[in-house]
Amino acid sequence: MKILDSRLYRMANTATNYFLLSLLWLVISIPLVTIFPATVALFGVLRVWREEDREDLLGPFFGTFRAKFWQSLLIGIGWTAIGAILGVDILASRQISGAVAIPVLIALGLITVLYCQLTVYLFPIIAHMRVGPRGVIRNAFLLTLSQPFLSLFAAVGIIIVGIGAYFVPFILLIVVGMIAYGQDALFRRGVAKFAPAALSGELDIILDIDSNLAEEESAK
Repeated sequence: MKILDSRLYRMANTATNYFLLSLLWLVISIPLVTIFPATVALFGVLRVWREEDREDLLGPFFGTFRAKFWQSLLIGIGWTAIGAILGVDILASRQISGAVAIPVLIALGLITVLYCQLTVYLFPIIAHMRVGPRGVIRNAFLLTLSQPFLSLFAAVGIIIVGIGAYFVPFILLIVVGMIAYGQDALFRRGVAKFAPAALSGELDIILDIDSNLAEEESAK
């Protein structure tokens, strides 16, 4: 039928899929302890949609959820604890006075920026690579170095959405899937810049390197 092949139908179908993906993530994340495995599961679904041209939702989601549960949970809790410690340090630094205050604030500010940039890649790496916790952090650091400004923009965007969701929670139903899509694309773009042996672990995704990116790298 022509209506099934129309651009409007495809757009509506894609929007519906991302809405359902966001809704599923939100429901599974309600216990809070499951938020990290559920976030990794988002990227498992996106991998199936992108590479296998299927619109399955529940199968890939819960398959990734089960396979990556403990790794994503432990890394997520550990990473959140690091962020909490960093937040406490920033609050405590406000009590510092004198000449040492400015260097301390600058150092904490730079560490915070790096922390936010690394966070962009943590869950895509867990979902798409077979690698241990140390390798997850190492790969996130390398990917951040490969595209620092894009990583910063992505981190700022996620923070803005998080602030917005605090005041208007229902926007999560609209944006969670799309944010994951953007992170996934950024992860793939970063990975494509490295030789296979440069990153820790093994990839579980198929890279389709953009021709412009390939030309850019060959020119270097």
